[in-house]
Amino acid sequence: MKKFIPIMVALLAIFVAIPATAQKYTLNDIGRYNMRNAGGIVEGNVIKGYYMFYESEKIDRKNRAFEILVLDENLKEKVSERIIEPKTTFLLEASYNGTGILFKFYDSKSGMVTYRIIDNAGKLGSKQSRAASKLEVSIYNNSLSKDLTNLNVNPFGKDMFVDVYDFKDKKGYSYQVDGLDNTGKTLWSYNPEHVKGVDKADYLIANDKSVLLLTQNAKNMTTRDYHFGLVSLGSDGGINFEIPLENAKYNMLAHNAYFEGENIVVIGEYYDIDDKAMKAESKGIFAKVIKASSGDDVSESFISWDKDILNKVSAENKKEIKNYSLFFHNIVKSSNGHILAIGEQYRKQVSAGGLAMKAVMGSQNTDASALEIKIGNIVVIELNSDFTLSDVTIVEKKPNRVILNQSYSLVNQHVLAKLLKYDGSFDYTYTQNSADNSLITMSYIDMEKVEGKGSKKAVFNTINYLGSDGKYSSDKLVLSTDAYSIRALAAKSGYVLIEEYFRKDKRVAYRLEPINL
Repeated sequence: MKKFIPIMVALLAIFVAIPATAQKYTLNDIGRYNMRNAGGIVEGNVIKGYYMFYESEKIDRKNRAFEILVLDENLKEKVSERIIEPKTTFLLEASYNGTGILFKFYDSKSGMVTYRIIDNAGKLGSKQSRAASKLEVSIYNNSLSKDLTNLNVNPFGKDMFVDVYDFKDKKGYSYQVDGLDNTGKTLWSYNPEHVKGVDKADYLIANDKSVLLLTQNAKNMTTRDYHFGLVSLGSDGGINFEIPLENAKYNMLAHNAYFEGENIVVIGEYYDIDDKAMKAESKGIFAKVIKASSGDDVSESFISWDKDILNKVSAENKKEIKNYSLFFHNIVKSSNGHILAIGEQYRKQVSAGGLAMKAVMGSQNTDASALEIKIGNIVVIELNSDFTLSDVTIVEKKPNRVILNQSYSLVNQHVLAKLLKYDGSFDYTYTQNSADNSLITMSYIDMEKVEGKGSKKAVFNTINYLGSDGKYSSDKLVLSTDAYSIRALAAKSGYVLIEEYFRKDKRVAYRLEPINL
């Protein structure tokens, strides 16, 4: 087991004294803004630039002017477009497929979903709209009220995108997959044949030939007894294969997948076949290799928490690992053939602050519950190229506590972990790979108040894994800020993008800060 606390090796960046050489971009006099409104443009693990969307001006009682910006990797403005839309228009998400950026908008009053694309030449395409399903409306309105991110739209090669979303019919809950061209027009739609109950799906991975989805099936919404599977669709929307993710002994929940030659490698957690997967703790990690064309099995490997992983952990950390669940943010393959499963510890517990708030508020309405989530350490599980266990690395950090929203208090732990990811409660920020995967950088951010001041101190941490020798290095970037919120985004090699939102000033500031790799 490797265990370390990242040490300071580079620089101290203070907000009031930004180096003159820093690359910066500032948005002034902005209206409504949240973390969905900006993100990276990524192609083949490389940051190509950033998109931004914000409200800039009131046109009349019903309409607003919104700005869409595209910056390059050096924060130089490439595209600036103004659109006039109803004031109830929100950006849900955006995705880049190498040919253009697809923006998915939602009008909370009309219930319409609109797609617009900016191509690589900087041209903004016309609108392509559809009515959201009743279930979509409920989901999107909830995500807007709680400032959650959405992860439904993804690239499908360079010529398409896919949008995977939920709907409800007389049989129960199901999903639809729309294939969109580079104008945002729907080319095809896929609806699974489903019996009464729950059918859900999440995007896993795609290339120019097929898209792979993780499916989740249950008899009803209240059960904890879920079963999982894989569905592969071709570029015409036809089904390539549908297979269960289970065998005689185990039920498997996939977290990530990647193409390798003619195969697909699927990695996640496994449960005893008789366990209720949405309630039980997993038994360990699995790696399943299947044929990309047919879904036929090539191999399966299982690594147990108790028999394998805990044997790589020191005695002092065994109890701590057993007391936490682990949410896997990313699973990546290094140039040396090793696979890194990057997770973060979390657990639900009684909140002293939540109880106090309940006592003070009494019968008054409050969204806070008496429960909280405690966020623990970063845990990296390293597998060999044959999917046997190589090592376990624990990155110690200060615990973070998040008081649960009342509506989350009864949610099962696996769904809860996704909600924590969508609302930005985890400390983990991103994983970034070099083009050849020889360098894998994992990052997280710690926030703490500065005593006697109205500002906060944000500590941005990077953990670098070198494929050449399989060793780790670390760096820290310390920032003092009086911003309402601060966020770190992936940037060009050797940098991190810092975003600071000053709500009172109606200003968002971006800057590239150097980090050691």
